[in-house]
Amino acid sequence: LLVLSKETLALLFQRGKFTAASTAATAPVLSMYCLGAFGIAASNMVSRGFYALQNTLLPMVVSTAAALCSLPFYWILMRQAGAPGIALVGSLFMLAQFGVLLAMWGRRYGAGPELRQFLATLGKVVLVSAAGGAVCLGVARGLEGLVWTQGLRPSIQSLLVLAAAGIPSALLILMVFDWLGIADLRSTVGTLLRRRKPQTAGAAQP
Repeated sequence: LLVLSKETLALLFQRGKFTAASTAATAPVLSMYCLGAFGIAASNMVSRGFYALQNTLLPMVVSTAAALCSLPFYWILMRQAGAPGIALVGSLFMLAQFGVLLAMWGRRYGAGPELRQFLATLGKVVLVSAAGGAVCLGVARGLEGLVWTQGLRPSIQSLLVLAAAGIPSALLILMVFDWLGIADLRSTVGTLLRRRKPQTAGAAQP
């Protein structure tokens, strides 16, 4: 989504008063917010760990401190980069908040080898995802350079780029995750297929 933000917005919204200029102005904002999507989800997960141990004060203090510290950066980058700058500051501070919460968790509750294993896995996820994103970007920019794609309607062109660049890159990332043992893709697919069989059989009954 970060790499293909322009194509995603064009496919979903580029019609009527939402023109190509609107897409071009909005795409960098979406890309910057995508950087912090992981930080938002991960911070919530770590916070729930504190809540489960009846420690509700620490996550609130960290979240409040991050919000207060981010205010001057919002002002500076808003003047320098406009809306994308605002989105970038929000994303960076959400990632920083996750890092602080995780460090405090390890210091307070001593996760030890589990925490180190988690950080190693997280590093692999980031590297594999970055490589997949680079492949996606290369394919997308290559398709944009083809003469025959430039004459297509924006929605058709965006759909073509999303399918040709996004799907293979996502599959590549999932396959590498499976190979590295980060995610058991084959078991997940098998589970989904097993869940579907009873539903299909039940639907056939009168």
